[in-house]
Amino acid sequence: FLENIDTTLHDQDEFRLQGLQLRATGDSLIKDLEMTTTRETQLIREIEAEKVSYFHKLESERIRKLEEYSRKLKEIKSSHDARLANRIKELKTSCEHASSEEDDR
Repeated sequence: FLENIDTTLHDQDEFRLQGLQLRATGDSLIKDLEMTTTRETQLIREIEAEKVSYFHKLESERIRKLEEYSRKLKEIKSSHDARLANRIKELKTSCEHASSEEDDR
């Protein structure tokens, strides 16, 4: 009878030990999962920050190109305006010259 009690106590100690080991393993897995979740959250934040940075860079580049395009258009317009003004002067001079020749006749 005492042997059975001793065996039962030994088995209970063995079960407790296994239970403690399982709990330690479970706690370790939970801690690993929490660390992984924390790292994933950190990576998501880093990716979001990188995405924002990338879009700001793209937007800055786009603005720079639009400003350059605007500057070139202004240069072209200025050049066309100057040519048009010169052509108008030439036509006025030509008309005045033709008018004075007609007056001379």
